[in-house]
This record gives sequence, structure tokens and C-alpha cells, in this order.
Amino acid sequence: MAGGKNAIVSMIILNWNGIEYTRDCIKSVREKTVYKSYEIIVVDNGSNKKEVEELKKLHSRKLIDKLILNDSNRGFSGGNNQGMDIAKGNYMRLLN
Repeated sequence: MAGGKNAIVSMIILNWNGIEYTRDCIKSVREKTVYKSYEIIVVDNGSNKKEVEELKKLHSRKLIDKLILNDSNRGFSGGNNQGMDIAKGNYMRLLN
């Protein structure tokens, strides 16, 4: 993959009934990242309805760039692979 000054970093965050941690992670990335160009992708692995609604709100507020909502838990590798499949970045960061 090409890098350089115009490189994009795709940050993939998995969630499964842990919205407090996911929200804190998103906030930290948005406030402290040093990357000039990045995207945040959240993959939810079948969380409860309340958590899914919260993720949808974060997505509508543009705090999450891309959101995948799974009906069931696809595990660590399955969820991350889904995120990487839709990522546009030159580099990937898996945040768990």
C-alpha cells in the first residue's frame, strides 16, 4: 500500500456490549490522534438493542465514519476482517 504525506489510517474498533469503552475510545481518537487523515470504523458484534441505538447516534453525529452492525458475534478476527474489507486506509489500526 502506498504511504507518504497523503496516507490514510483506518482505525477499526470492535464493540460487543461495551458501549462505555467504545465511546471513550472514539473520544480519545478524535481528541488525541496525530494522524492527519484517518477514519473510524466501528464493527458491532451483535450487541443489545440499546447499544446499537447508541452506535447509530454516534454515527449520525459523524463521530463514527463507518458502522457495521452484525446480528451475531463474529469474533475478533471476523469483526476486524469486516472492518478491513470496507476500510479505505493505507494503514490499519485495530483498537480493542
